[in-house]
Amino acid sequence: MEYSLEELRKRHSVRDYETERLPEDVMATLRAEVTMTNSQEAGLNFQLFFDDDDPFRGFSRNYGMIKNARNYLAAVIDPSFDNAEERAGYYGEQFAMKLVELGLGGCFISGTYSAAHVNARMEVYERLPYVMSFGIPTKHGAGAMATLMAKIVHAKKRSARDMFAGSDEEYSQAIRLFPWLDTALEGVLCAPSAANRQPVRIALTQREGIPCLEAFLQGGTPLDLGIAKYNFQAPLSVEGFWEWGDHSIFNIFDE
Repeated sequence: MEYSLEELRKRHSVRDYETERLPEDVMATLRAEVTMTNSQEAGLNFQLFFDDDDPFRGFSRNYGMIKNARNYLAAVIDPSFDNAEERAGYYGEQFAMKLVELGLGGCFISGTYSAAHVNARMEVYERLPYVMSFGIPTKHGAGAMATLMAKIVHAKKRSARDMFAGSDEEYSQAIRLFPWLDTALEGVLCAPSAANRQPVRIALTQREGIPCLEAFLQGGTPLDLGIAKYNFQAPLSVEGFWEWGDHSIFNIFDE
């Protein structure tokens, strides 16, 4: 699962795609990724669609935000399972990084597609918190919306330190205890979120008298939390895992 900070920084929202069909081996790799996620995570029923632009018709023409989108991941979840939306964010970001690894690009889309035209197989109790468009990024430029979003991101430039909730003294203490924390915070800084709000923060806390790190939301959604947790963990050389939920702990495996 590990990706370097450089690889995490390569991931950005791609909204403009080439029209050519994806190679068969690439589609097979993505199918295998989704099958693995669904088999390991109860409550997730991710579904892949290739050469299907139904969810994006009309919107693309009228608003120009998504162009030539013909492939997408439908993140179908069963909300009766604990933290299903958060886990959909975590594994959606893992899928997004697989796209980067394959030379593709993608974009989380939670409200700018026609849900009625998403061809996912869904039970009445299931939900669709987002779809992810993906494909070969266009070669003729980022497009107007991507340019606008880049300006917004630049205008709200933050540092890794901003992802830590606490005083400078607490931050220094956390770095002493966890020397790799700055790398993890840089990962969180790369995490996509709606309108680039970056609502997830990391804090120093204790469990049974033992210092540890927790993640929590300042606004935002469980989807944002799951994405940020993935980005926190992906660039680390230490092995560990996140507990699910708001104000949850990162557990480090004993070496």
